[in-house]
Amino acid sequence: MLKDYNNKFNGLKTKIDFNQNWVITNYSYDELLRLSTLWNYNYTYNTQWNITNDWKDSYTYDILWRLTTVNYDKVNTPGYNGDKIERFFYDNVWNRTNQENYTLKETSTETCSDETVVEDITLPNGKTKTAEKKVRKCETAVTQTEKQKNTLAYNTNSLNQYTKLQNLNKNGEVKKEFTYNYDKNWNLTKDDINQYFYDYKNRLVKVIQNEVIKVDENWNILETIPEKEIVKYSYDILVVYDLIVV
Repeated sequence: MLKDYNNKFNGLKTKIDFNQNWVITNYSYDELLRLSTLWNYNYTYNTQWNITNDWKDSYTYDILWRLTTVNYDKVNTPGYNGDKIERFFYDNVWNRTNQENYTLKETSTETCSDETVVEDITLPNGKTKTAEKKVRKCETAVTQTEKQKNTLAYNTNSLNQYTKLQNLNKNGEVKKEFTYNYDKNWNLTKDDINQYFYDYKNRLVKVIQNEVIKVDENWNILETIPEKEIVKYSYDILVVYDLIVV
């Protein structure tokens, strides 16, 4: 049961207290009101407000501040001990063209060699004797190898609308393909799952999935959709707010 829920004066969460499970989650923010700590996890940002690190992943950007790389934390993939990496590529008008997914495989190699060590030995009679002995030394080197798993290739038309998304394997062969169609008003009319229909004001009025109508809306004169059955939820929650400063 949620026992306590605190907000800062600007509406940012500071604490959620689940008394029944003895779980308390605290939130803190930097001077720009960006989330900096969640529980014991830290978040950092660059000068353009792009997130650069969260508690397990890191993000890099190009000179136009577009996301180019995401380095994920260790993944539990059989045969892999490394990190998962996603790389993103763009065209001259900022459309994403490719997303490449890799997993780094870490390999440990042990190299051993015998070395001759010269040392002085003190004999029982007090005299010193120089002796040689063999010492075996081993070193372990860890190397990382990129294993490309798949690539998502994006195709656009002259209007910069995405028309096709292809899932390619590491050999460049198409594993799966998705297509997208649009009308003359740039409305999406069809993807691989749904068909979309609009009225003369470009308002979505119907969605059909596998020949079954999923959405069927009628707009009234007030430009709103008449109220339909709404599922309502209620909770036993104590909400606490700080003083609003204006």
